[in-house]
Amino acid sequence: MLSSSGRGGREINTVRLIPYLRKEGLGVEVAILDADGYVSDWCRAHGVPCYLFGRFLPAAAVCLFRLLRKLRPDLVHVYGFYAGMAARFIARLTGTKMVVGIVGAGHFGRWRSRLERWTAFLADFYVANSHEGRKRLLELIGERHSERVAVVQNGVPPYGEIALSDFHPKRHDEERSNEAILPPVEIASPAARDDGEAARDVFGVEGEGGVVLGSLGSLRPEKGYDTILAALRKMVEDFKDPFVYLVAGEGKLRPALERQADAPGLEGKVKFLGLIEDTRAFLHRLDLFVLPSYSEGLPNALLEAMAAGRCVVATRVGGVPEIVEHGVHGILVEAGDAAGLASAVVELLRAPEHRRLLGEKARERVQAAFTLERQAVETVRIYRTVTF
Repeated sequence: MLSSSGRGGREINTVRLIPYLRKEGLGVEVAILDADGYVSDWCRAHGVPCYLFGRFLPAAAVCLFRLLRKLRPDLVHVYGFYAGMAARFIARLTGTKMVVGIVGAGHFGRWRSRLERWTAFLADFYVANSHEGRKRLLELIGERHSERVAVVQNGVPPYGEIALSDFHPKRHDEERSNEAILPPVEIASPAARDDGEAARDVFGVEGEGGVVLGSLGSLRPEKGYDTILAALRKMVEDFKDPFVYLVAGEGKLRPALERQADAPGLEGKVKFLGLIEDTRAFLHRLDLFVLPSYSEGLPNALLEAMAAGRCVVATRVGGVPEIVEHGVHGILVEAGDAAGLASAVVELLRAPEHRRLLGEKARERVQAAFTLERQAVETVRIYRTVTF
């Protein structure tokens, strides 16, 4: 059960995980406290039963009560604050076991923190997607709940198996229900690409030469795009080689960020792409991936970039250090440190062989520890613990 049908990290990881849970022998149905969107489109295209309850919580609670009475599921796994609050009361009324998913690192806000703490006893189990998230949750609800809080880190598909439908919801028009999911685009393996050699015309950087930096994610304050833009302004002072920075994502901050990107020295060096249809193609065209966030859980975008063999620079926040060992799988900097980020990026741009080696280690790291198969097995193990 989800609070949103949008296209965030929580929703993408959920729809990716469903086929793997089915392989483990589970029947899966989805309920959403939202209108039609990315998740419901995906469910419709893949034959997964999906129930839309809307955003009015009292009505959604009634719908959920009726659904649980009808389906009699063994367990409800909820993501999102509103879904979690509604489900923990309704699940208790219907005798349904409930697992609460925590995808961030404990950033609840004052009143949400109080509600989470007061109602923690109603949850049968918590699953955090990072050890930092588990730590922050226990600081909030109390160590007495520690035996009911586990960590299952996100997994991502192998680079060659990431499909368009993972990232691109079908457009909402009158033909949406009959529109087919596009197949994956054939792209060479990361190792087959020489830095700067791939055709880049799709993203508007053809013929510009130089290196390509990029970030992927919603344009929200916590994602730290203001820091990377400030870092780029510092970079142009002593890095004279051509480069371009691509931003794949959309959000309310876009106008403000575009104004920031018009600063002297950055003219033409920053391109806002909006929502993109094929994340794999985007990552394929990067020489360096940057995650400048102020807060994170266990970011899918970072895992995807590493799976693609991209060299990464990321901030030391949330579960990021659980993925990247500094100097081994990538470079870590402090959140909000534009000068430190600029220095790290320039150092890597001047060292293509070092970039390549870090990218290879990053790919090996994800292949070894952050697979969807592993996530599914660990998730099912928790389900069985809760229901038996």
